[in-house]
Amino acid sequence: MLRNLNIRNMILIDSLDLSFDRGLCVLTGETGTGKSILLDALGCALGWRTNVGMLKDQSIPTSVTAEFEISNEHVSQKMLSENGVSLDDKSLLLRRTIDKTGKSRSYINDQRVTVSFLRQIAETLIEIESQSGNNGVLNAATHMDFLDKYGNYKKHLSSVKQNFHNWKHQTTELNNIQIQLDEIKKNEEYLKHVINELDILKPEKNEESQIDSERSLLKNGHKILDALQEASIQISGEAGVIAKLNRAIKVLNRVSDLSTDMTKNYLSGLNQALIEATEAGDQLNSQIQDIDLNPEKLNQLEDRLFALRGASRKHNVNPDQLPKFHENLIKELKSITINEENLLNLKREIDISKSDWDKAAEGLSKKREIAAKKLDNIIAAELPSLKLSQALFKTVIQSFKDDIPRINGKEQIRFTIKTNTGGQSGPLDQLASGGERSRFLLALKVCLADKGDMRSLIFDEIDNGVGGAVADAIGKRLAELGKFQQVIVVTHSPQVAARARKHFVVSKISNKVSTKTLVNVVQGKTRREEIARMLSGASVTEEARTAAESLINGASK
Repeated sequence: MLRNLNIRNMILIDSLDLSFDRGLCVLTGETGTGKSILLDALGCALGWRTNVGMLKDQSIPTSVTAEFEISNEHVSQKMLSENGVSLDDKSLLLRRTIDKTGKSRSYINDQRVTVSFLRQIAETLIEIESQSGNNGVLNAATHMDFLDKYGNYKKHLSSVKQNFHNWKHQTTELNNIQIQLDEIKKNEEYLKHVINELDILKPEKNEESQIDSERSLLKNGHKILDALQEASIQISGEAGVIAKLNRAIKVLNRVSDLSTDMTKNYLSGLNQALIEATEAGDQLNSQIQDIDLNPEKLNQLEDRLFALRGASRKHNVNPDQLPKFHENLIKELKSITINEENLLNLKREIDISKSDWDKAAEGLSKKREIAAKKLDNIIAAELPSLKLSQALFKTVIQSFKDDIPRINGKEQIRFTIKTNTGGQSGPLDQLASGGERSRFLLALKVCLADKGDMRSLIFDEIDNGVGGAVADAIGKRLAELGKFQQVIVVTHSPQVAARARKHFVVSKISNKVSTKTLVNVVQGKTRREEIARMLSGASVTEEARTAAESLINGASK
């Protein structure tokens, strides 16, 4: 419910703080005092369009804050949490500011938000109905929601929506796979051609570096062989290292008995050097035997290297990446078969989901038909007391001609009316006058009063153009509606004002310098005086005061 409304520097208002109660609250006052300004101010906090003309004083910004009290289960809680807006117990603050350039900023609980998100949250908190505009019951898009709330078949609605989401998700996945498959199939022949080339080439991991190393060895083979042979001679030849080490060992062995410790150390080192030199010589000889200076092999290696590097340039990959590239192409080609199988499976799943949706939607349609008849009958019973005895209200259910799944089922809902006997039926928003629209809406709201809609409800002059018993019937129904949700009414009807739980009077004062709008809560004698004014006009008579007292007393019973 709307708890407080704070307005600063807006049109005729310097500063205004209003506190609202549960149940029926009314705003009264003479025409032109500024009641519409209060609705514009509230609309500003709810995300309506603003402009620089709203600023009373151009030197300071306009600010409007609406404070709502919400439950832990309120639908806005999840939306706020998902968008990172912190929650403050059960209080929710919507605030809007407008600077001198006309630029506005939106806040929820003092956190900056977009105006579109502000509007989304506001729609879960309050509903404003007026005789003009295209909101509430005047918007045909809301008619299905009205009927579904009255019918109270949440499980059927949930089932239809869930099956729709399943079908939609699968259909989207199918489209994505089909696009991917079509793209791959465009390149199918190219893939086969490249794979065949690489099948013949058979590139191996690190092959280029290995071939390059072997090729370098063959190209410089004679130089390397000459060096290895010369090194072998220096190690193993008659005058080589090994022969010299052997001779040195023999010399030291002759005197080993004469100086045991000294010769022992030298002999140990020379014997180790002899072992290593012998091993080095053997390795050199083995390497010499392995070197193949066959020019034909060099040509083969160069041809292979040329083929690998040519494929690398052609496919714009490193030569060492060719095996992985080859493997990926094979996987891509195989994915055609895999995706075709996935498509067949998905099509079967989509058919099942569509069938499930169809069954759920068919059940929902039957529920809506039953609810529509009941709603038409119950509203028909309400209309006579609202001075609409000649009117006929009918809920029209129109099925879609195609069988495409939709989130809300197989049909669209439209409220139609016939205002006079023998007249033509037509859309509610097109045939009904302003006052008739409001009374049709009131009848609908009364029928839905106990269906769990916890939004605050605002009526702007719902009683315009009626009086007497009709105004009293409207007031009675507004008070009844106020038992289930907060109802705020801008009214000129004393019969409606007399039933209010809280009564605000809007007035305007002027001097030579400025004009201001004021709002005061009235009680007791002051309230009786305001209702007497509404009954008698500018000059309040004792008869009017007596009648006002009677209205107030009668409303409290």
